[in-house]
Order: sequence, then C-alpha cells, then structure tokens
Amino acid sequence: ARAIKGVKDVQIALTLSDAGIVSRVEKALGADPMVGKIGIAVESEDGLVRLRSDQTNKDERTRAVELTKAVDGVKTVEDWMR
Repeated sequence: ARAIKGVKDVQIALTLSDAGIVSRVEKALGADPMVGKIGIAVESEDGLVRLRSDQTNKDERTRAVELTKAVDGVKTVEDWMR
C-alpha cells in the first residue's frame, strides 16, 4: 500500500476473537504439567478471561492465572477457581 501515491503510513490492527482467545488459553493451560490435567473452564468476553474450577489449589490457581495473562489478546483475568 505504501507504493500507492499519497499513502504515507500503513497500520495493521488485528484483534483476536473471544473464541480465539479461549482456544489459545486452553492450549496454554493444557500444555502445562502443573495445570494441564485439571478441569479448568475458560470463558472470554472482550478480552476479559474468566477461569473456573472446583479442583485447584492455591499454586495451581496462581499458575493458571500466570499462563492466561501471557496469552495474546488477554486483557484481564478473573480467577473464579476454588
């Protein structure tokens, strides 16, 4: 596009859909040896991700939140795990 006369700048803005965010978070959680075998439900709404589980301890919850925060597109994480 920069080759077109009059174009001074090109910006690309990509936003992951909530389904894409959920998929990436589930993949990250599933690949982790500490939390991969735990049933953690993942929901996303406009980049706000909720994690739910009745089967986690404190260390597992902390790890799940850390992994989720590292996923592209995640803006906020709500820990609804117990």
